[in-house]
Amino acid sequence: MLDLACGTGLVSGPASQIVGPQGCVVSLDAGLNTPRDAVEKGRVDRAVQGRCEQVPFADSAFEFLCKVFALRRVADMRDAFGEYHRLLKLRGTILLLEITPPSCKLS
Repeated sequence: MLDLACGTGLVSGPASQIVGPQGCVVSLDAGLNTPRDAVEKGRVDRAVQGRCEQVPFADSAFEFLCKVFALRRVADMRDAFGEYHRLLKLRGTILLLEITPPSCKLS
């Protein structure tokens, strides 16, 4: 699983418990200290600094992606969703949770 824009790891932590020892949760955030802080708080096992529009992983690397309350910060929806599609394995799943309309152009 990849937790995009993980913040302090509030989603990554419970996700690690769900996937168990057989699974893997990777937490990505653009903040300089955010991924490290999440690891130090014990919420994240593997944290990576990076932008959601340019994720440093191979094609089809994940079965599940989630992005919670961070879609509003995406600069270009087309780039972002192209990247999410690239990262997902065939028949993979993405969970988006957002309550605020994005500020970028949607066309």
